[in-house]
Amino acid sequence: MIRYIAKRLLIMIPTMLAIIFIIFFIIHLMPNTPGRVILGISASEEQVIEKNKELGYYDPVPVQYVHYIINALKGDFGVSYQFGRPVFDILLPKFPITFRLAFLAILTSSILGILLGILSAEKKYSAADVAMTVLALFFASVPTFFLGIIMMLFFALRLGILPSSGSGNWTHMVMPVLSLALPSAAFISRITRSTMLDTIPEDYVMTARAKGCSPIRIIFAHELRNAMMPVVTEVGMNFAGLLGGSVIVENVFGLPGFGNIILNAINTKDGPVLMAAVVFLSFMFMIVMLVVDITYALLDPRVTARTVGGAK
Repeated sequence: MIRYIAKRLLIMIPTMLAIIFIIFFIIHLMPNTPGRVILGISASEEQVIEKNKELGYYDPVPVQYVHYIINALKGDFGVSYQFGRPVFDILLPKFPITFRLAFLAILTSSILGILLGILSAEKKYSAADVAMTVLALFFASVPTFFLGIIMMLFFALRLGILPSSGSGNWTHMVMPVLSLALPSAAFISRITRSTMLDTIPEDYVMTARAKGCSPIRIIFAHELRNAMMPVVTEVGMNFAGLLGGSVIVENVFGLPGFGNIILNAINTKDGPVLMAAVVFLSFMFMIVMLVVDITYALLDPRVTARTVGGAK
């Protein structure tokens, strides 16, 4: 297992370097120069040029990239053009809100999706199965921001039982979490149903029934466990996506999270903040996928054997 994890960690290094280079190059295509962003429109062209020289803006992009990597290895990811502070002093205080939102959303969607997928598979082609299929298609088709606006209109404005924005207490998280969780639960339920239908007719399931195992044990210990690998992939991908993809939902509900900072950095052309945010989210995505790979290995030890054996 240790060799398996070590190999996955080594793969992350060139991946991160490639991601940083691509994002670094894209950000350098932004129309305004750093000097103009920092000094504002009232600064003279000479002042802007001098500031750009100070920041090394006129160096070749590969040279700037190498300097960025060297500084990043020292823990220096730059200073915000807008706030004049180290970028992670701005980003990290916002991340717990985004992480809490993504964690609650994926937890809710996983519980709902897996349970509904199991029920749909066990009652295949029944009225309940058809109803859950229709609901899954509906929630999978509705954009999260539109779902959030509809819930805001109904629960906040019409019924007045939930706050429409802010992050004061748990009630502020209900609608944002549901806005992200319901579409995700729809996808998880369909994958769970599909993989469960593949495992139900297997010989080991028939053997467990013949031995008199309880239906609950058969479902969770035999059918679901052997159907979990595609579900784990979907859950992991959704969680990683929610960490960086809840920008619109955070803005709809006024949550001061990572998404708000990213949107503000885009609007103000704050390159260092945007760069650090993308690098951080890419790193978190790879960590989540590493956890998914480890979960694979725990569910099916043959994964570890194949990977380590192939590395020899």
